[in-house]
Amino acid sequence: MTDNDSAKPKDPDPPRRTLPLVGLLLTMAILLYLAASWVQVTGRPAAGTSRLGMQGGWIVFRPIWLYPVTLLLGIIATVAGIIYLFASRLPSRASWRQLVRVQAEFTRHELDILCARRGRGRGCTEAICEATRKHLDAAEQAADPDECRKVSGMDQLIDVWTGASIEAAFRNLHAAEVAMVPLLSEEELRARIPEVLGRLTKCSSKDPRKRAAVKHLREAAERNLRDGVPVERLRAEYANALRYGYEVKDTEHIRVREFRNILLGVTAALWAVVAALCLVGASFPDATPLCFTPPPTTSVQQGVPSTTPRGQENTVCPSEEQPPGPRTTSRRLPAPGDVSLVALFGTMGGALSGAFALRKVHGQSTPFAVPVALSLLKLPSGALTAIVGILLVRGEFVPGLSQLDNQPQILAYAFFFGAAQQIATRFVDERAWEVLGRVPTNAPPSAADTAQEPASDPPEDQATSSTTAAQPRQRRLRRGR
Repeated sequence: MTDNDSAKPKDPDPPRRTLPLVGLLLTMAILLYLAASWVQVTGRPAAGTSRLGMQGGWIVFRPIWLYPVTLLLGIIATVAGIIYLFASRLPSRASWRQLVRVQAEFTRHELDILCARRGRGRGCTEAICEATRKHLDAAEQAADPDECRKVSGMDQLIDVWTGASIEAAFRNLHAAEVAMVPLLSEEELRARIPEVLGRLTKCSSKDPRKRAAVKHLREAAERNLRDGVPVERLRAEYANALRYGYEVKDTEHIRVREFRNILLGVTAALWAVVAALCLVGASFPDATPLCFTPPPTTSVQQGVPSTTPRGQENTVCPSEEQPPGPRTTSRRLPAPGDVSLVALFGTMGGALSGAFALRKVHGQSTPFAVPVALSLLKLPSGALTAIVGILLVRGEFVPGLSQLDNQPQILAYAFFFGAAQQIATRFVDERAWEVLGRVPTNAPPSAADTAQEPASDPPEDQATSSTTAAQPRQRRLRRGR
């Protein structure tokens, strides 16, 4: 055995990784077998009256609508299992962990340089260096993927929901940067002022603390450069502005996480409502009637006698239609699978509208997958709007539209109503981008951020800009003297 083989970490629990994969493959094989049985059995006469049996090596369900319902439930269970496995392993592989670890390592190297430059043995310097290292150690421990893998999958999901690790990592990282300010030199403080001011520009202009922090930091920088004011005043104002910017950023991260949790909670609640409607429709088909009875064909108007027996009407449902005629066999309409089929087509419409909505998605600086939560919300919303839309048409609530003529037309309307959920969810999209836009970043301020400055600030800004513009002229005068 070589040294590399001995140094390589061994998987402590190999079955924990292989069993979910084997179960997923087995479930997919069963679903494919059910789909093949559905195709083979469709059109064949029933061998008996039992609801479940075998015929030629294929599973036989009677009535036939049990096939799509079973497949739909199986697909939902498979997708839920995949999401659980993915979500339970995703926290240990999240990109924010690598970001925190890289920033903490960079800050640690910078701290070593500053402590060495200030000199060892000083009590104040040693205390600052020790406090900064404690915050960096706490940030690295919160972002350590090995620590995350030691807990169970349910605990990881709870941590993702509450955001405890993310808050601990970033808050300790921000506290370390604030604690390191007394070690910075005058030139380093001046070089970092634009970054702090850029972060403060993203903050709300209605907060008086923001205006005071910007004003005092600019005044301290100008007086230090122009009048030679001691650097301690500049250092204090810089630390105050840096601390305020990080506090606002951490607070906005909490709001983004809470908004993400609300989206996921509403999505789960909507899926529960859709599942309840499908179960009620399967158990009591007459409770949610989605069938239509269109008038006879236009052949009667053209002088051709209708073949519809007296007292028999044409019935059109989402799952099948019963054409009139003397050889028509009596079938149970509405069918138990009507609501599930409409919900499925509505989900397809919601997925398509969600794909079109992705054209407006841009990158975000938060560790919370808000665009993913928005896309997931559109799926149950499409299913629910499809069911409600068909019911409104069935109840003649839509003016000028009271009857649908055939089964493809019902399914097409279900798909259309599912895609139309974007009319309601677009307000949620706008709210989401508004919440994300409040998070302070180091990016240059946009025109919208500059336009949000209050009207009472122009005199201060004009004075600051005039003072800044006068600095090169004063320097030239001093050199001339």
